[in-house]
Amino acid sequence: MDYIREAIERLRHLKDLYKANENLRDTILDLRLKCQGKEVVLDGMPHGSGSITYDDAIINNMFKLQESEKQLEENKAEIKKINKELSGLAERDRELLIQWFVDRVDLQDMCTKHICSKSELYRRKDRAIRQFAVQVFGIRVIR
Repeated sequence: MDYIREAIERLRHLKDLYKANENLRDTILDLRLKCQGKEVVLDGMPHGSGSITYDDAIINNMFKLQESEKQLEENKAEIKKINKELSGLAERDRELLIQWFVDRVDLQDMCTKHICSKSELYRRKDRAIRQFAVQVFGIRVIR
């Protein structure tokens, strides 16, 4: 495992997690409407040779709802963890990593904003990502 690469992947997927949460919220609302006021009777009796019954469709929606809610909570926890790890950095480093890996701001625009050359920006980014990676994985290293 390359700890820096893993930390970079976390940052790159942060925006995806936010988008996934938006989609999951929509899915959950839709599934709640489909499940609202539905009653299912499971009497254990065979229903003949039909493959999918009305009750199966309702239970399927309930299962999808349960799984979507579970995934939403997992995503929220991951976002919270990443943001907590980012908050441990200096503001300048945090802003640089978010612009670089999450928002993917143009390099020249970042140089202008941070008032530095490209090579200096790369050095700052490398230092910041190493510090972030150490925080993420709790690795003790000599700096």
